[in-house]
Amino acid sequence: MRMIKQFSIFFVLLSLVFPLESVARNNPKHGFLTLEECIARALESNYSVVISENTLEIAKNNVTLEPFLPVLSASSRLSDSRLDQRSYTSDGSRESAGNHSTSVINGLSANWRLFDGLNMFAT
Repeated sequence: MRMIKQFSIFFVLLSLVFPLESVARNNPKHGFLTLEECIARALESNYSVVISENTLEIAKNNVTLEPFLPVLSASSRLSDSRLDQRSYTSDGSRESAGNHSTSVINGLSANWRLFDGLNMFAT
């Protein structure tokens, strides 16, 4: 009895699937795809192709006048030192001296390549 029930459910489901498939095949909206359309859809949904296109667009945007411009760099350094000295004399008195020094060094440099053998035009 159980086996008959399973077969009847299977045939009912099967009869529902096949008419829907024939309706889908006869519908002009859902026609067959050509090889070119399949390739175009595959390329549109391929993430590595999309990433490569975005990388190419970024590279095109990065082409600038950078070889013609100077390079500026700045630096700064702070040095702080403290030296505490304690000395005792022979009579037992104590002398203390505290030295403190701070130095600040700032720098700015500009480099500009005037001629590089026309390399900036060749690349």
